[in-house]
Amino acid sequence: MKAHSVFQQIFMGQSIFHNVVFALIYIFFFDYMWENFESVVFSYEGIIYNGDVERRIIGYIVALIPVLFYRGLRQISSWVALLIYYFGYVPCIMGLCLDLPSSTNHDVNSYYIVLCFAQIFFFLSDKSRKTINISSEKKLSLNILWFVTIILTLILFLVFRNNMRFAGFQEIYTLREENANVDVAGIGYIYSWCSSFFYPFVFCYGLIKKNKKMMLIGGLLFVFLFMVMGQKADLFAPLIIMVLYYAFKWQERTQINLMAFFSVGIFAVSVVLFLNINTDWGLTVGSLLFSRTIGVSAYHMPMYLDFFAKNPYTYYSHVNFINAFTDMYPYSESIGKMVSETGSNSNAIFWQMDGIAACGVIGVALISMVVYMFLLYLNGLSNQKSKVFVCTMILIPVIALLNVSFFTTMVTKGVFLLFLAVWFLKIPYEDETNNYSR
Repeated sequence: MKAHSVFQQIFMGQSIFHNVVFALIYIFFFDYMWENFESVVFSYEGIIYNGDVERRIIGYIVALIPVLFYRGLRQISSWVALLIYYFGYVPCIMGLCLDLPSSTNHDVNSYYIVLCFAQIFFFLSDKSRKTINISSEKKLSLNILWFVTIILTLILFLVFRNNMRFAGFQEIYTLREENANVDVAGIGYIYSWCSSFFYPFVFCYGLIKKNKKMMLIGGLLFVFLFMVMGQKADLFAPLIIMVLYYAFKWQERTQINLMAFFSVGIFAVSVVLFLNINTDWGLTVGSLLFSRTIGVSAYHMPMYLDFFAKNPYTYYSHVNFINAFTDMYPYSESIGKMVSETGSNSNAIFWQMDGIAACGVIGVALISMVVYMFLLYLNGLSNQKSKVFVCTMILIPVIALLNVSFFTTMVTKGVFLLFLAVWFLKIPYEDETNNYSR
């Protein structure tokens, strides 16, 4: 009973005090990780650790303030805003705080203020929703979606049939490079839509219907994608989707504070990694978690600030639709490749790609308003029955949102397809009594 009581006090507390404590655990971990891993292992890439105490205190305060407005997982926007906080907002603030010298010419305080207000409004977006009533009462059969899924899968197979293989993790980069250069119009969109919407839909449908056959088909489709492009995310997607689906159902029943699991979970895994950081597997997994997952938005902050302090803004001409009318894009390659200056592709979170790149701190404010409106419409996409399903389906696009342009997420990652599916298709949703409603 005592253990259960302690568990409840730690993981089920939803007070501001609890949230501040969990946020502080994460922020202190991030500081330690940056000092003892990022700035050491990747110092050759120019990553530094600014240990100025006053600067760090200001950064900590700015990183903490939005948490005062987090009120738990009330709507879909709460879930998305929490992911943005952990893997976007805090890393961006820490990047400004720890990865820039104190003598920097960049107006760090302006970015602090705009980012802080943006994250506050993201958390507050669960108070309201926007709906678009364009769907008829008699929705369309899911057979339409199954048919499209089969057609797109056949197209992928026909295009890549001569270069598909189950590559080991050391070979996947070669496979990606070979197949990324396939010159077939629209094939990139088809691959992305299958990875972010169609195949997750098949797998999620199997989950909500408790249909193991559909789950198996969905899993095999993801394996097929891995054989095409060698993306590790495709291989592990079924496991991640399943864990997340049941975690959401559990959270709905028990009202667990997800901040506790994010902070304590990341901290616990990091302790294990730091104890084994001198081993090959420890360094590999540490690099994946610390650099590619948690730290990516942090080290991109100085990169984007430095590049666009010396080069022209895009004024949103990096968005293909806008550039089709303005023809103003000032660069020969994509933003990510231009910023990296090494031939790699430094795609970044929307605050950087659609904010700093577009027009500096003003761009950050503008794209934050766009994302805020997106969160309101995302809330309007679901009701109590469909909440868990939509939260699960939005996972992969949201992960993309943390590392690509917002407009890329909406189109290339298929978010618009999720909106259309919920509006127009007859989807079975699991209700609170484990029955199914059409």
